[in-house]
Amino acid sequence: MKKLFALILVFSLLLLSGCGSLAKGIELEETDGYTKITLDNFKGEEKLKIVNNVGEGSLYYKATITSGHLTVHYSEGVLWGTYELFEIDGESTDKGGVYVSSSGKLSIIISAKEATSGEILLVFSQSASPFE
Repeated sequence: MKKLFALILVFSLLLLSGCGSLAKGIELEETDGYTKITLDNFKGEEKLKIVNNVGEGSLYYKATITSGHLTVHYSEGVLWGTYELFEIDGESTDKGGVYVSSSGKLSIIISAKEATSGEILLVFSQSASPFE
């Protein structure tokens, strides 16, 4: 019984360690097909880890910002630098993509100096952009 309890406790701690808390005003939703980031008066900087499960290909994005100003960077890991993915002002939509060479977790850094609201969709793909 003690072994079972210990296993349940360890498993629960592992699950909780992967569920980092996000800053106020930002919500992350991951599905098999895309990652959706919703911003509601978000201000500050937040680093998110998203999973690239398609391997070598591209990270495509579509950002619709209703207010504020947002800068988004990405990094493929410790051996790689941090690069700007896009910068966008309120009341606009932007879409594009960037080549990524590795699978696994990718860091997305979202920065807003003022309260910013909107939505960002991220999709990994080995073919054409899903946003065309």
